[in-house]
Amino acid sequence: MDTQNNSNTHAGQSVESSSFDIKKIIFTCLAKWYYFGISVFVCLCIGVFHLLRTMPEYTRTATLVIKESNTRRTASSEIEAMLASTGQITSKIQNEVVAFQAPSLMEEAVSRLGLTVEYAIQGRFRKSIVYNSSVPAVVDFISVPDEAFEEYIGMEVKNFPDDILPPGTTKLPASYPPYLKKWLEFRAKTIYDFMVKARDAVKSVNPEILFGVYVGGWYSSYYDVGVNWASQSYDPHLTYTWATKDYMKYGYADLMDHMLIGAYANPSKVYGTGEWTMQGFCLLAKGKAGDGCPLICGGPDVGNWTVGDLSEAEVEKAVTNSVGACMGA
Repeated sequence: MDTQNNSNTHAGQSVESSSFDIKKIIFTCLAKWYYFGISVFVCLCIGVFHLLRTMPEYTRTATLVIKESNTRRTASSEIEAMLASTGQITSKIQNEVVAFQAPSLMEEAVSRLGLTVEYAIQGRFRKSIVYNSSVPAVVDFISVPDEAFEEYIGMEVKNFPDDILPPGTTKLPASYPPYLKKWLEFRAKTIYDFMVKARDAVKSVNPEILFGVYVGGWYSSYYDVGVNWASQSYDPHLTYTWATKDYMKYGYADLMDHMLIGAYANPSKVYGTGEWTMQGFCLLAKGKAGDGCPLICGGPDVGNWTVGDLSEAEVEKAVTNSVGACMGA
């Protein structure tokens, strides 16, 4: 009997000691309240920072109602309805739905709405997308057809583009196609016209804003990107066979407040007077831009070059020397 009572007593004590003491846990948590406060504060800060950094996403939806225009029932419509119920033929409405889902239609909608171009303003935490009247300038990417070039030269190009330059050509041929030089002139004019409009747009916002450009210093072959960055007082056709007499009309250095010349020579070519030396690039650029642009400076693309057998110390010295070579050109 005593043994049974003792076992019951021990069991009661065991149950009592293993019971959940909510009061003890509460007081323990209250004693460490500052840990919970710090955790809540840190989590709130992380949440706010995430919201500030996350770009908002918007969804545009629309509902389209498609109705059968022909309500008159004919024998053929009865047959179509019967076949549609058996799954052997689709209804006209289903055909319209499929047409609206066509990739070509979606591509046209994206193109018309200009959804391939995004305008953003860099804020303190993230970029903000701007729309409609908030957009300071609109960029339009258009293709220039052969008709535009034909209108420019006032004649028809019967064998386009081979009469300009055959596709796949990587360098100028020994014998120029009949319209190659006029095409290079036309491309230079296109970029020149863009620069005129861009400068006017910038200056209309604030005349004090400086309008400038980066260009590669290798003018002798820069025609391949459709750019004439020299002054209109410089006549390239006296030096280069690819230039026409009118090519000089579309030099845009006179439109610039400053120009940055890419003097992308290797570290072993710091000094010199010709192209593919850092000093030579800047020296020639100042001669071609003349007095049209008030500020012209240049420098190498450090790291994006061929080092060759030069040691690390020699490369570092070349970087240092390039500053004086380009500034003193």
